[in-house]
Amino acid sequence: MSSSGISLPFSEEALEALSSMRSGGFVNLVQLAINMEKETIELAGASTSAIRDFTRVIADNAPRFSFFVFKHEHEGVEEAPLVFIYTCPADSKIKEKMLYASTRAAVVATVENECGLRIQKRLEATSPDEIGEAQLIEEFHPKAEVKTTFQRPKRPGRR
Repeated sequence: MSSSGISLPFSEEALEALSSMRSGGFVNLVQLAINMEKETIELAGASTSAIRDFTRVIADNAPRFSFFVFKHEHEGVEEAPLVFIYTCPADSKIKEKMLYASTRAAVVATVENECGLRIQKRLEATSPDEIGEAQLIEEFHPKAEVKTTFQRPKRPGRR
């Protein structure tokens, strides 16, 4: 299977952390970064983070590819979907922005095809602060809109 964009090799540590997610290990957040000199995808961090903490764990001064298992309960059912979050701060260098944007599709393809993880949502943000529990809940369980039908106005003099 081919993907568009640039494909960079993954470090062993990055692949091991992603495999740990698949096997249901303690890790629920894996962050990947591009090593600009080596042109490889490397592990920037792996941790167990609650949704309220993960915005503090993801770097806000450099681009990141983050994979987060969003454990939550909805209507009495426990769910744990995998979310891919691409963050790229506005003040990142142009070369970083271009390389991250060009490799995003290949990173997702590698994680799904080689690591066996199934990404259920893909999000993008300039800062990790833009993504919180409320946004993730809305992404997975959008509120149904109540549609009202057009009602013809009553004729004058009638009730």
